[in-house]
Amino acid sequence: MTMVNLCICLIFSYAYHNSLQEYDWFVKADDDTYMILENLRHLLSAYSPSDPNYFGCELKPFVPNGYMAGGSGYVLSREALRRFVEDGLDGGRCREDHDGFEDVEAGKCLAEVGVLPVDSLDDLGRKRFFPSPPLAHIQGNRNDSEEWRDWWYKEYVKYPDGDLLDCCSDKAISFHYIGEMDMYMMEYLIYRLKPHGLGVVRPLAADTNL
Repeated sequence: MTMVNLCICLIFSYAYHNSLQEYDWFVKADDDTYMILENLRHLLSAYSPSDPNYFGCELKPFVPNGYMAGGSGYVLSREALRRFVEDGLDGGRCREDHDGFEDVEAGKCLAEVGVLPVDSLDDLGRKRFFPSPPLAHIQGNRNDSEEWRDWWYKEYVKYPDGDLLDCCSDKAISFHYIGEMDMYMMEYLIYRLKPHGLGVVRPLAADTNL
């Protein structure tokens, strides 16, 4: 894990030194993470980048107030990034050996400098950031495979998934482990597929009885 954590430190330090005043929010995501940026902007519009905010898929262990899963991506406000670099990395309040798991150590460091996870559930209590593809979360406990039974996510996640289509917010933001062809599938289903007539209001005929 040494190289991974070193890279994350370098990335956040670079963003701090080159872009801190240019952007309000900073996103860390893997190259196999699919993000719906319109929904991310919608979530962030209710918050100030001047507050130490930290969003993602919230997990319970290792950090007293929780931390965000790395694979599904997490978002730092400008103030959170400032504290992370100035007070944490440069201030010597974060782990300095670059060992451990990237998301856990980032969560510990952020907590040390007063940046705590922010609840990003939607109005119906459904999550927006996901560490696996949509199907894994839709299937949930209906999946009887050994892989599902041993999946760490069920024990770690703060808020369990709902059943079937209630697993995920209509304003979901990210899914992890999306392969190359699945990226195209997500793009098609979200941005290209248009059910005919959906959302179109047509006037009823004068002799229509309801």
